[in-house]
Amino acid sequence: MSRSKFLAVVALFFKKLTKRLPSSVQTDRLYALARFVSFHGRFPKRGGLYNDRLFFVKWDGYLDDAFIRTMTDKELVKDFIGSVVGKRHLVPTLAVLRSAEEIDAYSFPQACFVKGTAHSGAVLCTEDGQIDRKRLKRWLRSTHHKVTRERNYLGLTPKIIVEPFVFGSRFADDVKFYVYKGRVGVVHVDFDRHRQHTRRVYTRQWQELKVSFGKPEATGPYPRPACLDEMVAAAEKLGAHFDFVRVDMYVSGNEFRIGELTHCPGSADRIFYPEGAEEMVSELVFGGEDVAAPQKEQRLA
Repeated sequence: MSRSKFLAVVALFFKKLTKRLPSSVQTDRLYALARFVSFHGRFPKRGGLYNDRLFFVKWDGYLDDAFIRTMTDKELVKDFIGSVVGKRHLVPTLAVLRSAEEIDAYSFPQACFVKGTAHSGAVLCTEDGQIDRKRLKRWLRSTHHKVTRERNYLGLTPKIIVEPFVFGSRFADDVKFYVYKGRVGVVHVDFDRHRQHTRRVYTRQWQELKVSFGKPEATGPYPRPACLDEMVAAAEKLGAHFDFVRVDMYVSGNEFRIGELTHCPGSADRIFYPEGAEEMVSELVFGGEDVAAPQKEQRLA
């Protein structure tokens, strides 16, 4: 057995062990370390690649910041986004449900998305108004912290947010901007994310990168959005308030909407292809610098 495989096996054991321990700064850090080593078969290196840098986002306490935590809530972040780039760029909110009773009483629209405000990837889609209310009630009992121990989710109040189809389609083009120190470095486009999820990766100038991470590479190019310059400007305006953030948008023609902000995309678990892809993406996003704790002057008053 190779050293990396041995490390991964041992780390997987400690990952399961630490997951059973009560949450604290120390146990969550140990879980993050065990999770990283179990995925990558090596220890993280400060100043290393994309996954290393995202690991230290968790290790160094960046996600414990109260501002970061508030910006993780899918309901609360909309006030911030609207104040920075304008409410016209928000995905509308149809309802926020805060209890099992409200879930039972609510008549869901014929076509909508339903999300957990304190979760990642907790999304249901309906085109006939029928929804799994039992699942929504389960989302009210925990947060994404229970899954990954990412501490920006710790202490959030779980709610259910209901949103319309963006631009009238459940398949709105989904474009995400990686912003470090107020500058977009890399953009990726998600395709068919609720069925056969693939993605395409680009530079900020829309030069296609022959890489994949997190999801398989999509076939065929994606045309440069007509409003790309405006989208980049909005992402950088929002990103100026953080050291690192991913700004998640939808686009149609000359219009775009911002759905949410993601502070530790991939939770330091991304597998990159082909060889050398992670080095390329890391350089484009971070340019050799580390993510630091948020500074007060970066935030809104």
